[in-house]
Amino acid sequence: MGHDRLNEMNHTADFPRCVTAILDTACVPVSDCRDGDYAKYFYSGKYHTTGLKLELTCSFQGHIIDFSFPCSLGGSSDFHIHESRVQSGEKNLLPWEWHLGDGAYFGCVGCIAKFPLNFNDTHVPGAGMVHVPLTEVQRAANSVISRNRQRVEHIIGLVKGEHGHRVFQLKWDGNITTLASLMHVTVHMTNIKIKMCGINGTAANGNSRYFDVVGPWPHDGHSTQ
Repeated sequence: MGHDRLNEMNHTADFPRCVTAILDTACVPVSDCRDGDYAKYFYSGKYHTTGLKLELTCSFQGHIIDFSFPCSLGGSSDFHIHESRVQSGEKNLLPWEWHLGDGAYFGCVGCIAKFPLNFNDTHVPGAGMVHVPLTEVQRAANSVISRNRQRVEHIIGLVKGEHGHRVFQLKWDGNITTLASLMHVTVHMTNIKIKMCGINGTAANGNSRYFDVVGPWPHDGHSTQ
């Protein structure tokens, strides 16, 4: 999958160089762990359920180029998941390469992320932490990232969300190895479907699902190798 991110058409006008992909996570619900001390690590406060995390990365062309499941327990942060995969060598970003992420990825290696809403908060003596809204420039930057991030949100929806597969929405109560195998098959079949049904596919943009991809040119300004 990964070579798709270096496709010479894998650019948008917002990110014409160096940014090759968009990433995000989702929580796949599983039954509570019988070990109470261990169960808390499965619980995701964001999704209000126990689960396992899926991390998925797609190109600007709308193709899945990387995924990991289970990449961690439901209580793990997106920041921790990405950093762990990079440090273990499971993810290998080129020296000039960047990926887009939401605010949870702010500060991650190789990520351009949205400014968290509390980014400008400051400590005032006697008043504690005071919230300072994002600046107009910061909000504009977030808007650009959000516009491009819709791709990965749509694809995660195809895999497990509202339009995805019901097995990943109900609480899984079986063998985790079987669940991982189901996810592996589903992600690959979803990617095949995307490429075969490239609704916006033209001679100009190949299998892309989107009209706004641009090129052809290398990502680093010199070479795609």
